[in-house]
Amino acid sequence: MEEKEHLYCMHDAMKNVTAIFGAAGGRRALHEYRPYGGVITSEGDNGGREQIPLLK
Repeated sequence: MEEKEHLYCMHDAMKNVTAIFGAAGGRRALHEYRPYGGVITSEGDNGGREQIPLLK
């Protein structure tokens, strides 16, 4: 079985995921939102995921 990296999420007061960090502490992704959830900026690889977590 392949060992996968543990990812850690940071969120704002509205529980939107604003950043994803890898186990080594480096930022893997950054997200900024408009009011009502519209995405302003999405940078990084989302930890290898295709979509922003919690917005699927």
